[in-house]
Amino acid sequence: AQAEILYGEILRVAEAKPTDVICDLFCGTGTIGMFLAKTAREVYGVEINKWAVDNARENAARNNISNITFLCDDAGNSIKKLSKSAIVVVDPPRSGIDEKSLEKIIELAPRKIIYVSCNPTTFARDAKILSKKYELKNVQPIDMFPQTYHVETVALFDKAHFGSQPAAAGLFASLRARALRSHETPHRTWRSFIHNARL
Repeated sequence: AQAEILYGEILRVAEAKPTDVICDLFCGTGTIGMFLAKTAREVYGVEINKWAVDNARENAARNNISNITFLCDDAGNSIKKLSKSAIVVVDPPRSGIDEKSLEKIIELAPRKIIYVSCNPTTFARDAKILSKKYELKNVQPIDMFPQTYHVETVALFDKAHFGSQPAAAGLFASLRARALRSHETPHRTWRSFIHNARL
């Protein structure tokens, strides 16, 4: 049920058009990309794990989804091949995304970047970089693991409205520094993020 809520939130903020090409980076077995495929012209899923890519292709075939293609490649290496992407979805591991790959995503200049995070600390770090060219338009926490401090976050970065929140990068930097200094748990860092984002 919670996974359905997570995917529904991604679908909601994507607002994909029938002509859109979507790039799903760190796609795993392809569930997010397949969920989005019904609203877009074409979806490309990128995953470095060959076993996951094989399973993603099998999942797509079993569900009769023909407008999705899976690439077994590093996310950073594949970005230039996907230059027509209007929307980029990233769902990285807890370590987040390396700066070079983030810069490549920014250079790709998609209309929207949807960041799905399982670690508020690395999300704050990466959001600071994305905020150089994108506005953080929406952030939605989803409690995927009740009774634990783990939380998933769906964040929308919008290119069209960039510049309307110039203080965002400073907020992310301060949250990241605070978490590192105080060794806060991810859940506590997230509460700090929500409190400051409302100011």
